[in-house]
Amino acid sequence: MKKKWMCLVATIALLFLVSCPSSIKNSGSPGVEEPGEHPNGQNPDTPTRVLLDNSANQFQVSVYWHRDRQPGHLVGTVGGHRRLEIDFPAYGHRNFYPVYYIWVEGREFPLRLGMIGDVFFDVQSGATTTVNIRPLSAVVQDAFPPGGLLVNDIFLYIYNGGGADALSLLWSGSPVTNMAGQSIAVNPGNNGLFGTSNSPNYISPRNTSNFSIGVGPFGALRVFDFPYAQVPALVPGHFYFLKFDGTAVRHVRTVPITLASASGAGGGHVPGANFANQLSWLQVNALSGGSYTIELSEGVVTRTNPVSLSFADRRGITITLRGAGEPRILDLSQNGSLLAVGHGVTLELGNNITLQGSTNNGVPLVRVDNGGRLLLNGGARIAGNVNISTLTANAGGAVRVNSGGSFRMNGGEITGNSAAAGGGGVFVASGGTFDMRGGSIFGNSSSINGGGAYIASDGIFEMRGGTIFGNNGWFSGGGVFNAGTFRISDGTIHGRNSAAWLENTLTFAGGTGVALQNNGTTQTGVFANVHFQPRNNLFTSNYTVRVENGFLW
Repeated sequence: MKKKWMCLVATIALLFLVSCPSSIKNSGSPGVEEPGEHPNGQNPDTPTRVLLDNSANQFQVSVYWHRDRQPGHLVGTVGGHRRLEIDFPAYGHRNFYPVYYIWVEGREFPLRLGMIGDVFFDVQSGATTTVNIRPLSAVVQDAFPPGGLLVNDIFLYIYNGGGADALSLLWSGSPVTNMAGQSIAVNPGNNGLFGTSNSPNYISPRNTSNFSIGVGPFGALRVFDFPYAQVPALVPGHFYFLKFDGTAVRHVRTVPITLASASGAGGGHVPGANFANQLSWLQVNALSGGSYTIELSEGVVTRTNPVSLSFADRRGITITLRGAGEPRILDLSQNGSLLAVGHGVTLELGNNITLQGSTNNGVPLVRVDNGGRLLLNGGARIAGNVNISTLTANAGGAVRVNSGGSFRMNGGEITGNSAAAGGGGVFVASGGTFDMRGGSIFGNSSSINGGGAYIASDGIFEMRGGTIFGNNGWFSGGGVFNAGTFRISDGTIHGRNSAAWLENTLTFAGGTGVALQNNGTTQTGVFANVHFQPRNNLFTSNYTVRVENGFLW
């Protein structure tokens, strides 16, 4: 009886195993292996990690553990020149399947390179295994001929810069529609994108003889010729940029999508033999969201007329200006603001760059307008601008921050500037913001108030570090004149009890506020993320104002 019972149990167990193989196979977890496949009898529950090393490659890469590269099989995504360490609950001999992401003219493309880009590793249980990702430049030498196209898509950008009416792309007189069959209207000041597989507004490789551009409502449509001569056909693997200027549709440029035209993100170093060429390149080629670097290298001193950094049809553009290899000077050749930072533009002043002003100017050297942003970093200087204008609308020696503009000073120097209408170093207009986190404002002067900085009513000055010293005002606020809001957590504004070379001064003997003139709201405190937690009020002072961690010393 006992033997029969044991045989019955064994039979039931065997039937269960035969009828339910899926209960122990193919769980769907990344690389979970079947029983018996673990080398050396290792325990599958032992923590195992994989380090995705993308440090030799500039492009973002997603790595998958299955060749189908579906989202559920993702190991991890690592940025260009980055490393990422993650838990990986499987080990043994592993294939990893990468997808490289490139940017061409601000558009991101995934490159699935098949077996050429695959890598093979033996993942060690209970340890960290480094998966080295090959540089894309090495991979494409195997995948594509030299200079060959990386994708087979077509992209057609049309910018509507021609007045108040929307435009449409027409084929044989009918609007090109999206995948839902809806007509595409490109509003004034906007770009319309038409493409192949990666775009919802579908076009296909074809000649362009039947294309045209329609402007206005369909009942009163004005039709303009497509630039057939410059773009006779839409060829796979290319970007086509067009612009409607109100009178005609013009071809701006055609860009082949190759490794040479690709980058790890939108932007890069700006080409050009000189500063003027680099600015011209930016005006034509800068794309929304791109980050661009201008390096001055044509000589120690580069002279230039006033420059407006403004891109009417694009936003979110960051421009870094720095000197190549050694200190360089960008010198103002005629009166005006050397650099005016417009809406949607961030200007970052980097290492080895000095902005040099005029000795008889009528405006500040740098003007930050509504929606613009200025960053001043270590190794950069703004110097030598004499603003003789007595108009408040033109006030400011080195930097003027207009309403809606912002200026962050992380380091660097503002020195040797003056302003007749206030704010020898920095003038913050109503609605402007100045955030000082480091660096020095020294040796500036004002013929009225605020030798170092002038904060107008409803302007904001937040000081989290840095030093303001050796400036001169005529009547009040040798260091800082505040008629708006001044918050300080850390930093020093020197006054009469400092060494003579550090002391901010006043020309008028009966003036007040050698260090700080407070005609608004001034508080010490600490910044918790973006919020300010006040501790004490500050008042007009002829003596040094030194604050550390929100406490006045």
